Amino acid sequence: MALLPEGASSFRPDIEGLRAVAVLLVIGAHFALPGFSAGFIGVDIFFVISGYLITGILTREYESTSSIGFARFYTRRLRRLLPALAAMLIVSSVLAFKLLPKTENLAHSQAAAMAAVWVSNIYFAFADIDYFGAEVGGNAFLHTWSLGVEEQFYLVWPLLIFLTARWAKGKKLEPSLVKLFVAMAALSLGGCLLASRTHPIFAFYMMPTRAWQFSAGALVWLLSRKRTSTAPQAATVGWAGMLLLVASLILIGPHSVYPGVWALLPTLGACALLWSGAGSGANQSPRLVHPGALLSLPPMQAIGRLSYSWYLWHWPAVILGENLLLIKGHPVNTLAAIAASLLAAILTHRLIENPIRYGRRVARVRNGWQIAFALFVMVVLNSQLLRWHTRTQDLLAHSKSEIYGRAMSDVPVIYPNGCDDWYHSAELKPCVYGKENAQKTAVLLGDSIGAQWFPALTTMLDPEQWKIIVLTKSSCPMVDEPFFYQRIGRQYTECTTWRGKAIEWLQGRHVDRLFLGSAVSYMVYRPAMDGRHPPHS
Repeated sequence: MALLPEGASSFRPDIEGLRAVAVLLVIGAHFALPGFSAGFIGVDIFFVISGYLITGILTREYESTSSIGFARFYTRRLRRLLPALAAMLIVSSVLAFKLLPKTENLAHSQAAAMAAVWVSNIYFAFADIDYFGAEVGGNAFLHTWSLGVEEQFYLVWPLLIFLTARWAKGKKLEPSLVKLFVAMAALSLGGCLLASRTHPIFAFYMMPTRAWQFSAGALVWLLSRKRTSTAPQAATVGWAGMLLLVASLILIGPHSVYPGVWALLPTLGACALLWSGAGSGANQSPRLVHPGALLSLPPMQAIGRLSYSWYLWHWPAVILGENLLLIKGHPVNTLAAIAASLLAAILTHRLIENPIRYGRRVARVRNGWQIAFALFVMVVLNSQLLRWHTRTQDLLAHSKSEIYGRAMSDVPVIYPNGCDDWYHSAELKPCVYGKENAQKTAVLLGDSIGAQWFPALTTMLDPEQWKIIVLTKSSCPMVDEPFFYQRIGRQYTECTTWRGKAIEWLQGRHVDRLFLGSAVSYMVYRPAMDGRHPPHS
């Protein structure tokens, strides 16, 4: 997450505090603290802050030198972000290799390798993984997706500002930049809203559908340059921004289409706070305490300085820690895991981040050599992590008769037989096993969790006497209520239709035993209970 880089003209303690708010929100969400289920909005805040700071740095540089030092900019970004990331990837990968089952190493190693070259967001997008779903909770490097988005933003933003400035040569720069950022925001937000309903995973992970949040921060920076507001007005706007962040925590949940319209709440909240703190007297209001004064308190400053390292370490602490003991829902263990991640962040900040970022010896090395060395580190790290991935594949491939091989191939036969059509259609496909003229009939009805009981039924029921019929649909809750399926970004209408067909099919047949199986983690809409409308597709 971007901090105010070297060369910035001023330090904003309120931004440091806002960065603390962002990382605390994310940690609260990932450690499942009560009231923080929507804490992932902290990432949105980081994006807005990055757009604000980086735009200011690049614009001021061009105005003072009529150019942008691309090599210097990329050197500082790599020197700021790569060392801590590399440390986290190495340590977490070693721990994952030692602590986690070998069958899980495939996903961990691949994600870590992509994170080493700043493209894990693309990996997760095309891996078709649901950020809110249970299947995503086991990857120790999921959180690096946001770093990929930021680094891709850093890659293109200086060039866009430079080209716009060249195009506006002889004219005032600010109007041209306003046009650029407004156009970027409009196109990106439009794409985000559309993709949130059609391809929500892409909308969540990809940089183009997040660029509007960076653009929003950039526009706030331009607007802040000519602000004429009074201190009370700034305080009012700042508290309005705080209220938007609180509203985000209350209104956004796993049932929400995100990002999309809901993402406007934390984005506008962060924008309001950045704008309100930009004035010279913003933190001193005679009538109303400014939120910037609270954000500037020493504890918030300390957390803000550690925000990048803490963000890097908190998620591996959750994933790897839960392999040793229960964390979420257990107050003592949760505090212990948070403390461990904070300790790792402090050590990383003091021993790796700051010495490399501010070291005089490092600063003397030419920018080109620094970039070359950083790329070399990225390539080596990526290749070694991919080597871990390949070795795991080989191990599992040569263990067909061993426990790993059996675990990987332990899938009910109903899947290769085409009994389950997932969300691709509402067609009912009964699969019949056993003798057609068997005296008794058993039916297995449920989702993919329920389908896992099939091998037990075939063992328990005598095939000479029982015929087993399987009716299964993955991710389809066996509850007669509408279900918003976050993975496909809309209401799961195929599930409702299929479930009706299954019940009608059962009513027309004699069934001796009915076995019902379903997961219990669905976010099912109950209009009679909470009075809210389900999200629209």
